[in-house]
Amino acid sequence: FLDCLPTPLLSFEALEEIVNLGLSVDDKEGQLRFLQDLLHHRLPREISYVTLYLASFLHTLCKAAESKEVSREGTPDTTNVPLTFALAAKVFTSNFLRPPVMTEEWRSNLLKAYQMVETLLRNAEEDRLWIGSK
Repeated sequence: FLDCLPTPLLSFEALEEIVNLGLSVDDKEGQLRFLQDLLHHRLPREISYVTLYLASFLHTLCKAAESKEVSREGTPDTTNVPLTFALAAKVFTSNFLRPPVMTEEWRSNLLKAYQMVETLLRNAEEDRLWIGSK
């Protein structure tokens, strides 16, 4: 269903803003502040809930895959590719962030989009990102 959405969950404008702000791929704290502001103040509440639900779900899957890999360390399974945060970010970034039309200029900024989504997925369970009451 995510591929059928007319806009990415975090909006078209969010990717442009990330590029314009010059948020570095290494600035995790800056990315978290950006995500917090976006989820709490700028996106419609329903979209924030869907975004956080999906990110939390993917976070849980990645953590479960990490645990499974650790428990199998002595016997690697070469037939399965584990779901990592980086892989999940790469696969799902277009559902969270994308430009209206992909151009070469946007293609050169995809790393920033991937990193922002990976930061969201890795920190999806952090209280400061969640909205509403506990």
